[in-house]
Amino acid sequence: MLPSSGTFELPLIPSPSVRLCASDRIATMGSCFAQHVGRQLSEWGYRYYFTESERSDGGPPIFSCRYGNVYTVRQALQLIDRSERPDDYIGEIWMRNGRFFDAYRPLVHPEGFPSEAQLLGNRRRHLHNVASLLATMDVLIFTLGLTEAWLSRTTGTAYPSAPGVLAGDFDPTLHSFHNFGVEEVVSDLRLFISRLRQRNPLLKVILSVSPVAIAATYEQRHVLVSSTYTKSVLRVAADTITREFDGVDYLPTYEAIVAPNYRYRFLNPDCRTVTPAGVRHAMRLFATYFEGASTPPDTSGHLAAANALANGSQVLCDEEYNQPA
Repeated sequence: MLPSSGTFELPLIPSPSVRLCASDRIATMGSCFAQHVGRQLSEWGYRYYFTESERSDGGPPIFSCRYGNVYTVRQALQLIDRSERPDDYIGEIWMRNGRFFDAYRPLVHPEGFPSEAQLLGNRRRHLHNVASLLATMDVLIFTLGLTEAWLSRTTGTAYPSAPGVLAGDFDPTLHSFHNFGVEEVVSDLRLFISRLRQRNPLLKVILSVSPVAIAATYEQRHVLVSSTYTKSVLRVAADTITREFDGVDYLPTYEAIVAPNYRYRFLNPDCRTVTPAGVRHAMRLFATYFEGASTPPDTSGHLAAANALANGSQVLCDEEYNQPA
């Protein structure tokens, strides 16, 4: 039993419903915090799996594919749709200063493309890589990040950032704001996992909720109120789905960072983003999923390297640019 007061350490998950082994190919998807997850997995020697490794800046892979930040479950569902027809999918293209931008991952290629043909060729290759990832990964860690989104009124497309912010043009007759509710997120997450398992029946899924507070809100209220709403909806949805599906579990990285007993010591001075020590602290819980694991991985020899990795790698967040002009 946990103490009722004072400082405590979140214990390892006592009886995880997901068991992993050293050979499992572990993929990541989700919000900005998920970028830390992949880096930490690599640093600790887990088999971080990716099918698309190149980055425009030459750095290490941020996610298992170059899909960028997938903030909402609706985005993830639509990514599955696109990957099912990579050769004939056209989709939306944004413009800025004569350059062409992928509306679904504008920060992945922030400089844009010189021609529409080059963008579409890159998108086709990317979607083939996504299809390969979804069919061959053994484990997916999906970090839920946002409920607020900007949607296309005509197609229902959910964007990672509002049109007109990074590229394109915002048109209120074509684009609308939407804040997903519990029922919508649960429904989308249920369908997302079901469709993944149609391709990959033995796939294990570990859900987490980003501990990073949202940066801005389009709701007419304080951002802290909207942040509480967002994290509450995502946490309830994750709990609901883990009770419905075998082979799906919840990794409490959110609680490991924001529990009041930790007194915000794992947050940076902005009281929002997570420190490198916080990332390591939250990810200690991941060791529980491995067969026979009863203690966190021994990271004593990796402390300096992990600090350098986290401090030297920029986290790219569309959300911080998410309000249209």
